[in-house]
Amino acid sequence: MWEGIRVRVPRVRGGAFYPLILGILKQQEEEAREIAFELYGAGLTTRQVGTLFERIYGREYSTSQVSRMFDYARGEIKAWLHRPIDKYYAVLYIDAVFINIRRGESCEKEAFYSIVGVKADTTREVLAVVNNPTESAGYWHEIFGQIKERGVQEVGLVVSDGLKGIEDVVKEEFQGAAVQLCTVHLLRDCMREVRPGDRQRMSEELKEVLKAGVPGRTQVQAYREWQELCERWGKRYPAFKRRQNSERYRLFFTFLNYHYAIQDMVYTTNWVERLNRVHRRVTRMRGLFPT
Repeated sequence: MWEGIRVRVPRVRGGAFYPLILGILKQQEEEAREIAFELYGAGLTTRQVGTLFERIYGREYSTSQVSRMFDYARGEIKAWLHRPIDKYYAVLYIDAVFINIRRGESCEKEAFYSIVGVKADTTREVLAVVNNPTESAGYWHEIFGQIKERGVQEVGLVVSDGLKGIEDVVKEEFQGAAVQLCTVHLLRDCMREVRPGDRQRMSEELKEVLKAGVPGRTQVQAYREWQELCERWGKRYPAFKRRQNSERYRLFFTFLNYHYAIQDMVYTTNWVERLNRVHRRVTRMRGLFPT
């Protein structure tokens, strides 16, 4: 009975060997994994990657085979998400993109928040990308707790979109840190409250109230102008009456407590927008994610 072919490979003087052909095959395998992950990261689906590999390598690659090629990258991602980070960040920016996620039989959009930190040397670093299906305050206690476990001890300012209750969580987790709510989000919210014919005027008035980079302009002055705007527009749109005396709206003017030369760097979450545009471009082709 035929038992197969046995190959004896001669060893080098040191007792080790590594046939050249095996090295070539290993390099090709690693290269294929890296190419597959780059293509997936650029927006292609696992099916599209498999089809492209079939054309390049001449054999069929199923979606499960392509998915298994990403196992090494998943380890790198996990290590990156848990890596040690600095003790101090001058600013933390928090902003979200919304992606379709399937849970059970239903599919809904869920928020994925990018947390970007400005280091003491003014360079930026992505600290985390986190999924928050609910937006509960308790969730942010957990996320900030994880960041602190990785090394963060002090934060100067947190710039966030309109996360409900974020100011209370920041106060508890990072004592002394200030909170700035994104002025672009405020502008969008206000524009949705008025008729299309009033939006141009609303935009002009609100931008005047939220203007940055003016020496001597104070948070108290800007908040008073905001209340006057709400008084005027509240006569036609009751939603502005409810905003007029809400203390939370003071947080949209925190940026005026900083030097006028840097106010336009901290009054929006725009520093995260470029990253979020990449996330949208990559995820748009897939439609939804199974997990």
